[in-house]
Amino acid sequence: MIITDSKKPRQKQQKFSIDSAKEAIMEQMLKDKKLKSPAEELQEIRDKEKRELLTWENNQVTRFLETEPADVSGLCCDSGWTFPKEEVSMLIAQGGTGKSFFLLGILAAMAAGVPYGKFRPKKPYKVLGLFGEDSAEMLHKRAKSILQTNPELQDKKLNLNKNFNIKSVINFSLVEFGEHQNPVPTENYYLLRDMLQDLKDKKQGIEFLVIDPLIRFYGLDENNNQHASFFIDVILGELQRDFNLSIIVSHHISKSDAHLDSVFNLDQLTPRGASAFLSNARYALGMATMTQSDAKELKVPAEMRKKIVAIQPIKNNYTGSVDSPAFFKRSFDGALMDYEPRKELNELIEDELLSCLAEWERAESISITYEKKGKGKSIETKTDTAVLPANRPLLTKFMLTRNKENVEAISIIQRRLTAAGLKNLQQDLGLRLQSLVEKNKIQIEMNRENQREEIHFLGVL
Repeated sequence: MIITDSKKPRQKQQKFSIDSAKEAIMEQMLKDKKLKSPAEELQEIRDKEKRELLTWENNQVTRFLETEPADVSGLCCDSGWTFPKEEVSMLIAQGGTGKSFFLLGILAAMAAGVPYGKFRPKKPYKVLGLFGEDSAEMLHKRAKSILQTNPELQDKKLNLNKNFNIKSVINFSLVEFGEHQNPVPTENYYLLRDMLQDLKDKKQGIEFLVIDPLIRFYGLDENNNQHASFFIDVILGELQRDFNLSIIVSHHISKSDAHLDSVFNLDQLTPRGASAFLSNARYALGMATMTQSDAKELKVPAEMRKKIVAIQPIKNNYTGSVDSPAFFKRSFDGALMDYEPRKELNELIEDELLSCLAEWERAESISITYEKKGKGKSIETKTDTAVLPANRPLLTKFMLTRNKENVEAISIIQRRLTAAGLKNLQQDLGLRLQSLVEKNKIQIEMNRENQREEIHFLGVL
């Protein structure tokens, strides 16, 4: 760390540049006694930074056509839901959304090699999470809740013991202002390099690194684009290139995005401060709590809305595109679990319909509660009791047709059914069934082959 004596006359500030920052890195690295001799280290840095303007190879077209390129695909199976291999990515969200819980869940899933929402790792990866806001005790509590809520993780304890590591590193800035107010790496940066190098030498190199959140590791001007580029390209970029790391760093969204109108517009989110944070990252995820309009559209209860968050790629230079966000629901202790609003709504409707059928077949009488328009615009709640006939026919065929992403899965429950029986069913349970019909959740059709009516459950369209 370079300290300037405040009593000395202040020298004229030098213009910041990436080259001068790299020179500062070089000087600091040469002072580190743990590294190689100054001559060896200097030569290694020069070789690494050497960039040839143009190289010419014979038979390039033949090589391109007849050989396979190196694997540059992401770390997960789905090209849209992945992390680019050996690149720097970002996760941006409003404070309190659940970024740390999500990143802990991703780390555990990547280490175990099991799915987490739409992210499906290709294999188990060696992972490290550096958390700058949470104490070791809080990390322990959160990690335990994540491991307990995912049965697949519990079945992969060997992978987790081998690959999963998280650290609380409060006050662990990787970059700061040096002489002449130029950005320079801190002692913490070199400690991190030493640790990564030691693991690499032992053939235990980290493959996936999480830094949460950016501001706790960043000692520069958050609104300065050159400083932001230095942090992403030089500080994190050198770690990524030297140790073959895939890095994801979390950051907060801009204040202007605090009132997002819908989680289906996550691509409109922007990071707080300099635009260079996002422009220099190769991949970025946006994250937000479900809005009131989203909850109304997806039929999510109002009291449950704030427990649901949406995540979606908002920048994907190397990956495929996705059409809609992935949803996660908070458990009672905060862990984020995979959640499908439409699937849950389908199950609620199905339960209601099966309840109708069960009452029809077993009950002697049923109570029907429904809403009825009163005088003016008032709504009255009314309850009727219907006595079911003892000789009522049983149902013969009840078809559930779920419609999810245009793929139909059909479950058929065998029952005995007559057209007259279904009419009686509609008459006795008509208010509940008619409500589902009007909401386009079920459809009653005549089967022309056997001249019997069937109930088709359409689910959420």
